[in-house]
Amino acid sequence: ESAVFDGAKQLLLTQRPIVIFELGTIIGRFEPQTIKQMKDLDYVCFDLRYDDKQVYPGYMPPLSDILALPRERVEEVIQILPYLH
Repeated sequence: ESAVFDGAKQLLLTQRPIVIFELGTIIGRFEPQTIKQMKDLDYVCFDLRYDDKQVYPGYMPPLSDILALPRERVEEVIQILPYLH
């Protein structure tokens, strides 16, 4: 995912889409910088498999689906999906 986000940086900065991606600690495939990259682009990330909690750089789930929201849309989405926290 990290290389994909590098390539999509301009789109993420200008269009501010909601992004869902898989993240995990599969040997040789875990990219710990992905959450940090999203945070650096002013996105807030939530783990959809493990309690829908907000996650931060350094988060290392065994395997998970991450919902990345532009910071300016977090409150809007929480109104629709109130279980996010």
